[in-house]
Amino acid sequence: RIRLAGDDAVLGEEAERRTLCGRMAAAGGSAISFCSALTIMLSTGAARHATWQQPRPHRLWRRWTCARRLDGGRGARLAVAQQQQGERQRAQVEQARRRADSDDVHKKKVAIRLGYVGTGYRGLQVNRQCPGETVEDVLETALFKAGMIRESNYKDLSKIKWARSSRTDKGVHSLATVISCKLEVKRGVLESDPEGQAFVHRVNDHLPQDVRVFSISRTNKGFSAQTQCEERTYDYFLPRAAFGGEHAQERLEKFGRALRQFEGVHSFHNFTKRKIYQKAADERSARLLKRRGGTRSGSGSASGQEVEPKDERLCAAKSRRVEESRLAEEAGIIYWQHDFNPNDRVVQEFYRKVHRFGYAEETIGSTRVIRVTVAAGSFMYHQIRKMIGTACAIALGHLPDDMVPVLLAAPCRAITPLAPGEPLVLSAAEFNAFRTGDGSVGQRLVLGPSAEENLRQLENEQILPEIKRLLTQEDGSMDYWIGSGGNLAEQIGNHLPRREVEEAIRWHREWQADARAPDANV
Repeated sequence: RIRLAGDDAVLGEEAERRTLCGRMAAAGGSAISFCSALTIMLSTGAARHATWQQPRPHRLWRRWTCARRLDGGRGARLAVAQQQQGERQRAQVEQARRRADSDDVHKKKVAIRLGYVGTGYRGLQVNRQCPGETVEDVLETALFKAGMIRESNYKDLSKIKWARSSRTDKGVHSLATVISCKLEVKRGVLESDPEGQAFVHRVNDHLPQDVRVFSISRTNKGFSAQTQCEERTYDYFLPRAAFGGEHAQERLEKFGRALRQFEGVHSFHNFTKRKIYQKAADERSARLLKRRGGTRSGSGSASGQEVEPKDERLCAAKSRRVEESRLAEEAGIIYWQHDFNPNDRVVQEFYRKVHRFGYAEETIGSTRVIRVTVAAGSFMYHQIRKMIGTACAIALGHLPDDMVPVLLAAPCRAITPLAPGEPLVLSAAEFNAFRTGDGSVGQRLVLGPSAEENLRQLENEQILPEIKRLLTQEDGSMDYWIGSGGNLAEQIGNHLPRREVEEAIRWHREWQADARAPDANV
């Protein structure tokens, strides 16, 4: 019963039922909703002995509406709970399926060969601050989507022993990048398919068209693409028109001679990013002072006599040269380090061996180009681009023909010209032999026929057309750099002025003469 205040009217059970049913029928409700609403009203106690201040039909309607809202909220919560229960059941089914397949899947050390067009990327190496902008970040995501990296290892390459054969800069292309890592693969698949083409297609489905995986091959557990790569080969493309004119052949011959001077073991400290070199006492200069009549100690000669004025003038001249070198270093121009220490970081860290360095004339479509090929065990940051920039400066007459040996001398400090990175391509990588599972030695990473076909397709359809576009683009980076009055001439004028260059060549000749002296190594 519902007692209504104001007129003390009491509705019987039948009257109450007819009133509520009439309101429900007018609202289009069902008997089930009516029962639910009435149950909520009675269970909360709000419908029993309630006092109302509004007219009876309106009061009853509002009370039923509130009850219906309470019932709807409870139904929404029930639907969410059922959805969550369904998701848990599906997850349990997926876990059971994975447990059933766990005997067939294991983590295996593999070598991934891939290539890419580097124009749209900020280099190869992953950079967590720039998601999706490096090649490795795109490749890692594709491997994860292909089911070859667990979610617990995703975004943490150290967990899967990730190592790369080479690191390319922004805009540099590649046809021979090799990455070693541990991936989730089925047992026996790589044994029956040495190139892993089934995995290759699965990964390439999640990669953009300018990044392609060529093969996925098995290796031994200790294989590392970084440490076991014994030779890396790069190709650099130059427009043939840059050496054009009536002296084109002469310029190309000078260009080839300059490239060959880089072959062998040298200190390439002037062909990488500028470092702050450690300043220390020049022991070799002190030995030269002794030969010229200087003292064995700072206070006097071996006989205890005072230092002769000749030696004082020599020390003053040396101090003046050291100060001039310091000022030249601050100005960023070439100078000769007269207080050079043979034990500084230049001698210890910057020596490399270049195996081959040459060029060949080719055509890409109808465009004549110069393909420069260089091979070495390893390269430093910007080394290839700076060597090619220096050789171009010599071929075009911006630097003397004998400038390369001066720049390779350990006491010389200079900022060499930097060529653009867009025409540079990593073309080949050779690896040491590694042991197989049965202990045999002699197996190497080689390209199979399917991988070779994938590589040539990327080279002919994407990389070479991109190189041609870069070389022929008007007002492009290459035209701006090597053109008449372009950035190459500007770099030479700022950092290698002719007066300081001639001074460095003179000091280099004296340094060589001192090195050839009989007691130079005393």
